[in-house]
Amino acid sequence: MGYSYNPSYVSSFREEDPLFFTSDTHFSEEAIIRLCGRPFPNADEMDSKMVELWNATVPEDGIVFHLGDFCAKGKSRWEKILSQLNGEIHLILGNHDLRRITPEVASLFASVSEQKQIKVGEQRIYLNHYPFLCYGGSYRDVWQLFGHVHTGPGHTGLDDNRLGILFPMQYDVGVDNNGYRPVSFAQVKEKILSQMISHAEKDVTLMMKTLSRFTPDAFSGESAEEVRDSLTRAMKEAAIPTVTSREEVFRFLCPHRYDRIFSNTVYKKRRDPFDIRIRSHSLKNLSCYSAEVSDGVTSCGVISFSDDSTEEANV
Repeated sequence: MGYSYNPSYVSSFREEDPLFFTSDTHFSEEAIIRLCGRPFPNADEMDSKMVELWNATVPEDGIVFHLGDFCAKGKSRWEKILSQLNGEIHLILGNHDLRRITPEVASLFASVSEQKQIKVGEQRIYLNHYPFLCYGGSYRDVWQLFGHVHTGPGHTGLDDNRLGILFPMQYDVGVDNNGYRPVSFAQVKEKILSQMISHAEKDVTLMMKTLSRFTPDAFSGESAEEVRDSLTRAMKEAAIPTVTSREEVFRFLCPHRYDRIFSNTVYKKRRDPFDIRIRSHSLKNLSCYSAEVSDGVTSCGVISFSDDSTEEANV
């Protein structure tokens, strides 16, 4: 069954709408300056500068999704900060907000929720305070925006060692990662597309490095079945690594998780005579790679791979 969603539960926007995202402002919180190495002498100066940057970025008619950990202290402080900020502000609750939110505080926002899914043009986006390991549509272009981890130059958080396994379609919109101001949809789109391109380039490098360990004989055979058998033997002889720990599973599987980018960048077009795939196996058998060589019928030729670009097929 394919991934689907009920559009009646998804707020829709146009790409040209003044749409912005941010997280983890922690207004009026002195401790966050030390914990995240923020360049402010005290909380009052931090609040003043972040309000200034917010209003220089978000127009009065802007729509802002704040992904949690908005402000310290009580209702009067939240009210004072919100009264200074441009835009219609929707709060996605963070872990710090859960300790402070009351019906009175919630009423200060356009909406308050623990999670949202929105659609901007044709792009679906999950909004949550936390980065997800898995989420609906993660293999089909759906983005996820998050905060919580305070990504930044001096980041030393407890979650740091987990961030390397995120999808390229995920992005930290927190202020520590974005110059202490909200980011527009256009900026998020640019950043995510850049991550996806970088991810695909790493896939090319990893695949070419792996395939360079095979000789052309590894792809010889009179039929697709013979070629697969030959390649299986070659993989064993070349000692293509297997993984023995959860950390290694993620390290090897993550570069292959985004098949659409990978296929457009690395594989030859489906109409070409050879369909060559280097795939990660499932977690069940813990093998890093499998390969399938087929012309869609029976016969296969000798395949060689160049080191500098893409594969070459010689019939």
